[in-house]
Amino acid sequence: MFKESASFSLVLVTLLSLVFTASVAYSAGFQLFNELSAKTTGNSGAMSARYDVAECAWFNPAGAALMERPTVTAGGALIFPSMELDNDGDDPNLKHIAYPVPYMYGAMPFMNRFGVSLAVNAPYGLTTEWDNDWEGRTYAQYTELSTVYITPAISGKVFDWLSLSVGLQVVYAEAEMRKFISTSLGDVYTKIEGDDWGAGYVLSAMAVPFDDWTFGITYHSHVSTRLDGDAKYQLPALPPPYDAVMKGLFPKSDLTLPMDLPATLSLAVSTTMLKKFRFSGELLWTQWSAYENLKFNYDKAPGSGQAGIVENPKKWDDVWCIRFGAEYYFNDQWTFRLSYAWDESPIDDDYRDPSLSTNDRHIFGFGLGWTWNHLTVDAAYSYVAVEDAKVGKEATPALDGTYKGDAHIANLSFSWTF
Repeated sequence: MFKESASFSLVLVTLLSLVFTASVAYSAGFQLFNELSAKTTGNSGAMSARYDVAECAWFNPAGAALMERPTVTAGGALIFPSMELDNDGDDPNLKHIAYPVPYMYGAMPFMNRFGVSLAVNAPYGLTTEWDNDWEGRTYAQYTELSTVYITPAISGKVFDWLSLSVGLQVVYAEAEMRKFISTSLGDVYTKIEGDDWGAGYVLSAMAVPFDDWTFGITYHSHVSTRLDGDAKYQLPALPPPYDAVMKGLFPKSDLTLPMDLPATLSLAVSTTMLKKFRFSGELLWTQWSAYENLKFNYDKAPGSGQAGIVENPKKWDDVWCIRFGAEYYFNDQWTFRLSYAWDESPIDDDYRDPSLSTNDRHIFGFGLGWTWNHLTVDAAYSYVAVEDAKVGKEATPALDGTYKGDAHIANLSFSWTF
């Protein structure tokens, strides 16, 4: 047992270092649960009632106490988003870039009653980039939010069929925003950067009241951050004295941006009542009302050079997501997966802006897994169909048209069972 634990710890540390040295970028979506492993992609995120996978370290850490063997999983997803603004003009598009999202999970039972787990992943993030000369450049040109969640947890069996867990969420958040500010003397290019650490907690329970049925419930708390950074400007070339005037109105400034990452609650079920099949379903509630308003607190606000606050209302709502996954165990080596999810958009139609112009999403996925001795290789693909969405007239009154988009997600991960 000691040798297994030592080997497990060594692999866990190695994988952890790989995740932190990876270059993290994000898709056009803010919540990335479907991209958190190849098994997750193949099941559309219906994973919170699973204790047979290392991904329980994130989806339901109570599963670690119910596992039979220590398991680690690492890998990455590639996200290919596409979005255009369909209007009477040039139909601008997001730049076509593939964004990698790495992840790592480990879970280990011990003493036949307890379990420990660790997840390192990026459940939230976005990157949207439009051309510098597009018609909405004064609303958004480049927006990136990066998060890394580190979630250690401990679990224990209350009964042989019921496990409870408590864990810590340590979060690093980083944001960068670029756009143009229109003035009577020309456009001013602004770049805002900031980062911060935050903390929260996770509570979960998993029950196996019958041999073929598993039920799970997981609560991830909200995480408050206060991004600390600065604002920089590129001013148009102007003759004196206008150049001095512009420098006074747009000086480099320190700023802070309070930002809450939402709480989530998942209710899940998984069954193997049909021979060679597993079916999983999940309801996920996300407290997106926490993303109500962005308040940029400047030491020297743009356009005045004086201390001030610039507000960007979002008016997001709490929403639900419905997920279904099916696995077919062809034999001891091969597993095949199909899935579907309906993901409700939290965005108020009047406040939709080009920094995140998405709408309700339909997610279709399939995947396969291959096992040889201790090694399992999983691959998956998802197609994300985004419903058309009108331009938000409160947020972007100068724009008109309909946002149309979709995304492709490819995922590959490697697991080792000790």
